Amino acid sequence: MEKGFIPVLENCKLISSNNGSFEYDVDLSNTSVRDLLNKLSTIGGIKDVEIKKAPIEQVIEGLYTKWKA
Repeated sequence: MEKGFIPVLENCKLISSNNGSFEYDVDLSNTSVRDLLNKLSTIGGIKDVEIKKAPIEQVIEGLYTKWKA
């Protein structure tokens, strides 16, 4: 993967980028895991993928922000 390249993924929000490692927030109500993995498979240079659930603190913060608005 080219230095400085950041994969652009539809319906995904880039959370962090560190030394060629990227973390995204994905709303699975808009994008299925299958579609996401298919898209990732078309991007050259990706060596590994890890899927994690959001920390509960992040989920609660998101809910609070939506309710507050």
